[in-house]
Amino acid sequence: KRRIIMKKIISLSILLSIISCVGFEKKMYDNDLTFINSKNYEIINGNYENYPYQRLCCRDFKEDLNNQNACLKDYLVSETDKYFPNCSKETSPQIKIIKEDKKYFLVLTYIDYENKKQEFKIEGKFSYGFFKLNNYSFKANGIPYIFGGAKITQSRVGLDSNKNLIIQKFTDNEGALFLIFWAGHAGDYALKFRRK
Repeated sequence: KRRIIMKKIISLSILLSIISCVGFEKKMYDNDLTFINSKNYEIINGNYENYPYQRLCCRDFKEDLNNQNACLKDYLVSETDKYFPNCSKETSPQIKIIKEDKKYFLVLTYIDYENKKQEFKIEGKFSYGFFKLNNYSFKANGIPYIFGGAKITQSRVGLDSNKNLIIQKFTDNEGALFLIFWAGHAGDYALKFRRK
């Protein structure tokens, strides 16, 4: 009997994990967006600065940024367990979307600090004018929604009206005890990178 109850609890937590969805903020861009889709996706292809120049959050929040001590690739691959070498901060990384068979991929190419070419590739799909990456991450702490919490993250990329790169990231930290949910942080922000 106890084993059956535990199986039901685990099944319920897995089901809730699967239906947890990511809700990107759409109103923060106003009209400052170039829609990309399966017909015009090559307009994103180009080289971009390593550092974001602006941060967007919510509808009316914009913050100008000075040079950050990071690389563009760190904003795309931070949720992976794979190791990606540090980039050369003087060299502009390249972003492009390619089609292979019927699938689309974002390809990030950069030069590492040893002057070697590195490449990162992730599948995605076009959604609401953006390229939504298949980098959905669900990290559990305990049994999600039953005896613990979970952290959900996902990213998408797009272009503003000047063809500068947008990387938008959604994060949701939530927890529960026997389906009684407690408050957690949920929200998203976007960073802009100038096209070179």
